[in-house]
Amino acid sequence: MPCKLPRIGGAGTRGLQGWGRKEYAMDRLAKMSSAAYVEAMRPVFEQVMSQVAEAVNEAPDGEVINGSEEKVRDLLGEFRAKAYETAVQMRVNAAEAAFFPGGPPQRKTQA
Repeated sequence: MPCKLPRIGGAGTRGLQGWGRKEYAMDRLAKMSSAAYVEAMRPVFEQVMSQVAEAVNEAPDGEVINGSEEKVRDLLGEFRAKAYETAVQMRVNAAEAAFFPGGPPQRKTQA
């Protein structure tokens, strides 16, 4: 007969998170600069908003939604992916900079 253990604090397995788990250097990523992220994404944002305006303006009269909705959805989907990818990469870069204050070690190439 299997042994049933009571839940701790009603949290299920989440209450035990981290127990018996090894921690690695990259488990605790340094925070990225929000200002640097916004600055990095500003040109991309402005380009996408211009494309959204263009898609809406190019839609036929009387069919603005039907004529632009799909294009705008695609543009914003691509922007969402780029925004997330950039944020994750900037956080990893911040962690690497914190881990290697002088920059990552340079690997020598063999001739």
